[in-house]
Amino acid sequence: MLFLEGAVRPVVSFNPNWGKIFTGETLSLTCNVDSVGREVQEYIWYKDDKLLTTRSNQFIIKYAETHDSANYRCQTATSDRSDAVKLDVSYDWIILQVPHYVYEGDDVSLRCHNIQGHNANKTIFYNSDNNVIQDSESDLVSLKNVSLSMSGAYRCTKELSGGRYSTEAMLSVRDLFSQPQILVNPYAPKEGANVTLMCDTSVSLLRTSTELQFAFYRNGQNVQEFGLSNKYQIYSAQSGNSEDFTCEVKTSTSNVKKISRVTRFHILGCLLVTNTEMPLSGLVQKKSRDTKMYLQQELFSFPQIKASPQEVTEGAEMTLTCDTVPTYPTDLMFAFYRDGEMVQGFNSSSRSQVQSAQLEDSGNYTCEVRTSNYNVKKRSHVLHIQVQELFSYPKIKLIYDLLVEKSNLTLSCDTNSTLLGNTTELLFAFYRNEQNVQEFGLSNKYEVESAQAANSGVYNCEVITANNKVIKRSKGLNVQIQGTINYTSNNIIRMALSACILIITLCIFLHHMKNDVMKTYDD
Repeated sequence: MLFLEGAVRPVVSFNPNWGKIFTGETLSLTCNVDSVGREVQEYIWYKDDKLLTTRSNQFIIKYAETHDSANYRCQTATSDRSDAVKLDVSYDWIILQVPHYVYEGDDVSLRCHNIQGHNANKTIFYNSDNNVIQDSESDLVSLKNVSLSMSGAYRCTKELSGGRYSTEAMLSVRDLFSQPQILVNPYAPKEGANVTLMCDTSVSLLRTSTELQFAFYRNGQNVQEFGLSNKYQIYSAQSGNSEDFTCEVKTSTSNVKKISRVTRFHILGCLLVTNTEMPLSGLVQKKSRDTKMYLQQELFSFPQIKASPQEVTEGAEMTLTCDTVPTYPTDLMFAFYRDGEMVQGFNSSSRSQVQSAQLEDSGNYTCEVRTSNYNVKKRSHVLHIQVQELFSYPKIKLIYDLLVEKSNLTLSCDTNSTLLGNTTELLFAFYRNEQNVQEFGLSNKYEVESAQAANSGVYNCEVITANNKVIKRSKGLNVQIQGTINYTSNNIIRMALSACILIITLCIFLHHMKNDVMKTYDD
């Protein structure tokens, strides 16, 4: 990921992302600051350069009025003031809503919005060349994969309450990332030295998650395919060589591409660089004057980030080291990042320690080194760290499914070690309705003899290592204990039914006996 150089300048964004709204609508403004880390920030807001009382990173305008129309800015105690962002609050019949922040490659929706309480019919959208781009009942039009050339004044007309109304708004498409330029890593300027070319560009603050890919060309021929590295190495530069280099940057979806100016290198005993802007890919560009400079030795080498131990387990201590070699005595500051977010701010320590690593500490780590005067800053390659799970999340289980009063209640807390040869001692605790019913101990079972209805509830269990560094909690298990079954009543009913069956059987038997006797007598 690429980071913006120089002082931090926040960016104000709108939600919804419209620069124009109707009176009575609600809008929130957010002050976005790059790499603030985990420090608590105090935010300062300005409306037409007048100080507002809000001190959070969000400023909400509810039920907007026309007097809320203004230029808004923000800053923090450690940042510059942001650029002004204009909000228009209108009470016209219709407004054309255009996103305030639009970047090349975006898919954009424009909205021909009408005031509430009026039925709208046909809506027509026109582009900056006054050509119809949509004629339909919809008040939205979509523009796919916008480019810088699509900036301009857009217009819409709408039939509303028996009349036709028209309005327009400016669509400003911004650079997603700056035009790349080739920078030379300042190695010692002597024949046979290795030279590193860096394809330098800056991503817009609101799009720092954009993944960029880089390619390098020498004398028009590709020498490094598109990839995540923005560096290309020239090994053992020899005297008398003269070569032209360019680099190309694109997004991972390839919908935005930019190529640098040609950089010409002359090796004349020491390394001499001549930059010349030349025609590229058939495009006519202005040719600039040649600029020449001799490379000087670098202040410090590009940092390398290392982790100890190399394989990190839950609960273990993890140490990150940012190694660099200074060429001259200089004060260096170090910072560490995980997935692009700062986890340790700049200070003189080249180490960052995690006392008890957890699964959420997994991620892509980098470190950054800068001089104390901010003049030179370098970032390491990415180091992926996957914290290995010590034991699985526990599952609480009921030993017997049918529970009635005076029966025994037995719950088990089951977990598995996910590491081969793991002998870590685990302790178990049980909770009912968030109240502890069994303290941490070696047994993974909870038992209640002759359970009552009061023992019903939602049960959880927790598992913790003996050193208290890793703790995990199960999901809840709803346990309901039914009332006691009245076995005496059941037995009486059974006996009564048996007696009835016996009497009926006896009657049938006697009836048959009587018939047999009567028949014998007749004979």
